[in-house]
Amino acid sequence: MDQLQIKLIYPASKAPDDTPKDSILELKKAGFKIDEAPLGEPGKWNFHAARFQDRLSILSDALLATDINVILAARGGYGMSDLLPDLPWDKLQSSSRKMIVGYSDLTALQSACYTKLGWQSLHGPMPMTSYWGQLSDSDIDALWKALIHTERENKIALDASWGGKPHMEGILFGGCLSVLSNLIGTPYLPKQLDGHILFFEDVNEHPGKLFRYLNQWYQSGLFAGVEHLILGDFCGLGDMGYDKHEFCADVHERYGLSVSSSSAFGHCTPNYPVGIGSHGCIDDLTLSWQWRT
Repeated sequence: MDQLQIKLIYPASKAPDDTPKDSILELKKAGFKIDEAPLGEPGKWNFHAARFQDRLSILSDALLATDINVILAARGGYGMSDLLPDLPWDKLQSSSRKMIVGYSDLTALQSACYTKLGWQSLHGPMPMTSYWGQLSDSDIDALWKALIHTERENKIALDASWGGKPHMEGILFGGCLSVLSNLIGTPYLPKQLDGHILFFEDVNEHPGKLFRYLNQWYQSGLFAGVEHLILGDFCGLGDMGYDKHEFCADVHERYGLSVSSSSAFGHCTPNYPVGIGSHGCIDDLTLSWQWRT
């Protein structure tokens, strides 16, 4: 993109009270043109940033806008999937593409836009979360490079692999496992993922729940034709007495998928960007990805 015209929105939850408030100011000082959408009236539930109609209106306006090319979610949380049925999908078929940046609950919007519109998006850090710039700015720098230098090859380190070929390629698709699993059977998740490399991550989910989600993918046939599965950070898994590498090995054995582990993305820091809908290539414990034109 020649110049980033960014709309910052809260389509799901509001920022926690303890979130540093200077991250947006720092981005503006760095020269990024960021238009902050109003929050709207407070919602009925304190886990939503605003009322349903206000969140829907703000998101719809951003998706249809002609003067922006990036929609940056301030944070995730809860409530994104509430809005999906009422978004202006017919109008969006002829709207200019927007790069949607975020993760967690934003995975629902990214999946819906990929499925219904073919839009690529970016699973990456959000400024009004506690993870933003917590240890370093390396993932934030990678985020801007991925947005600005669209022909650039981006790399994600993998920690270990179970099965698979020395070289694998496919279209990348994924995000927060629990959020995506709740879209199975809806119009907002692809009906088949042949030729895709999937990537999943999540936070504070019991191992039993993780396998419940994965069973649904397997039993619904969504793993058929999948080239590879990358399991990112599953924050809190070790606290439940389940080693991440043991988890990956069990997934490989149970579902017959080749699996890689990565600690480079997820509800963690750093959270390096991964392009949803981009072309991915795995060689020597490295995922390389580029935007498709």
